Amino acid sequence: MDTIYIVLTVLGIGLAAMAVGTARKYHKKTRLIYLNQVCVPLFVPGVLSLSDIRILYQEKPIDTPLYFISGYFLNSGNTDIPKSSIHDPVVMQLPKTYEWLNTLIIESSPRVQAKCTRKNKSELAFEWDLLKQDEFFQFGALVKTLPSDRRGKDSKTSRNPSEVVSLSHRIVNLGNIDREEFPVFEGGKKDWLKLISSLCMTVFGVFVAIIFLISPPREVHYLVEDLNGERITISIEAPRYDELLVKGLDEEFSIRVKPNELFTKYQFINSMTRVDWPKLSGWICLLTVVVFLSGRDVIREYLSWKKKKKIKAIK
Repeated sequence: MDTIYIVLTVLGIGLAAMAVGTARKYHKKTRLIYLNQVCVPLFVPGVLSLSDIRILYQEKPIDTPLYFISGYFLNSGNTDIPKSSIHDPVVMQLPKTYEWLNTLIIESSPRVQAKCTRKNKSELAFEWDLLKQDEFFQFGALVKTLPSDRRGKDSKTSRNPSEVVSLSHRIVNLGNIDREEFPVFEGGKKDWLKLISSLCMTVFGVFVAIIFLISPPREVHYLVEDLNGERITISIEAPRYDELLVKGLDEEFSIRVKPNELFTKYQFINSMTRVDWPKLSGWICLLTVVVFLSGRDVIREYLSWKKKKKIKAIK
């Protein structure tokens, strides 16, 4: 039976180690944020209907609304994103009801060589040589809406183009690209309270677990001789004030006796103290779950705060 309790305790410790490993893996991750800074029409609706006004682009008349989109790409992770890890560049795609006209890189971190190209009417491609931690680049692009006879039944042209763009890529160790909108608000009082409470719960769980490992719960066993002269090992519990529960450890049995009958049935030889494995394994497993859940919240809140701080630095 002790072997089972030892296995459960080792399992609890293993789960705790896995939780720490998962937290480290979650923290050490390649991340890229797209920050949508602005998407504005270049003229108000109704201007094109005025007969005395003509709007040209590259000496050609424009008969549909134009939008200017500007945004940032920020490496918010803890690893660099080199060109060698980019199998396919980041692609920003518009629905078929829109068309990219032109694009350019407006600003970037020092020594970042970023490039934005128009692959076709609906796709922009973004590439760079090396994007180190906290480095960024800003782009701007001109978007044209298609005429009403080319929009189709599922037209989304009435929506802001920045709301319907999609991002795709094939970059090593990079999952989905996070998206944020300007302005990014810093965490309020509730966010800080959540972070502090999760941190306190994590510290408390770790502290209690350490206490249990240093000074685990113990139970006292007694080597006694019964009326037949046979030596057995027993444990004694008191479920009621006027009754004792005697359990045999070598021979599995349990009997209830009155306190004054205990010394008439058994002659006590000596006592020994052993770790109470059921209690220890149960507490370790419970504390592992508490530390894992609260620690995960701490990491999430910390990374959210750190991301907002990085975004604020490039404003």
